[in-house]
Order: sequence, then C-alpha cells, then structure tokens
Amino acid sequence: MVGPRPGVKAFHDVVVWHYHARGLRSGGIYNRRAVRGLTTLVPRTASLHAAGRAADFMTSDKELHNELLLRFIRCSEQLGIVEVISWDRRWTLEKGLQTYRGKSPHKDHVHVGFSSDFASRANTPDLKKWITHFLWGVD
Repeated sequence: MVGPRPGVKAFHDVVVWHYHARGLRSGGIYNRRAVRGLTTLVPRTASLHAAGRAADFMTSDKELHNELLLRFIRCSEQLGIVEVISWDRRWTLEKGLQTYRGKSPHKDHVHVGFSSDFASRANTPDLKKWITHFLWGVD
C-alpha cells in the first residue's frame, strides 16, 4: 500500500483535532523517502513515513511536546506505537527513552511511528473512539 495507512490516519486526525486549539498542526504522514542520512530508497532503508506508518505533529511548544511524549508512551501498547521522537529524545519499545542524536532534534514536531498491525486497521469511527479512550480516558 502506498500512502498513509488507515490506522495512522485515524490516530493523526484524532490528535490534530484534539490539540488544534493549542496550535498543533499536521506535519503529514506519508513521505516517500529513505531514513534521514541515507540516499537510496530500498525496503531496508525506507523510513516509517515511506511505509505510511508514521505521523508528525507540528509544534514548538516544549510543554506540549512533553505532554504528547508521555501520553503516547503510556498508550503505546494499546495503540501500536513503536517509536516517539521529540525534543532530542527517542522512545522505542526495545530501548525505552534515550537521547536522540539524529539529523533533526525534533524540536519543531513530534514524530510517532506505528506497528504494521495498528497501521493497517480500518479508519472507522469506532477506531477513533478507541484512540480517544486510550489517549484521554473518555468515550
């Protein structure tokens, strides 16, 4: 599948809708590119964005970065989140929270990467309610 995956699109839409009043805006989902720093796009070098499995949320508000980072980590198991990059920090399922030394410090956006299973879920009103429930504890 080329383009944004449906589960990621549902997550993206819920988060942007919830935080738009605080200045958060979409940074997009799909971007056909290799991992930063690499030039050849082949399956093993493709970024999660190239697979439609990552979303970026634009904000330079450090307090909002911290809130999103903690909220996304707390719900990672239920929402298929495998990676969050924010403000010189990177969290992954495998390594937890560490200092991020990538090309971009991610101070202008929060990056969220998803598992293939979650990314492939159908973008339905029920999925959006489920995402809302886990992120904010409301139905």
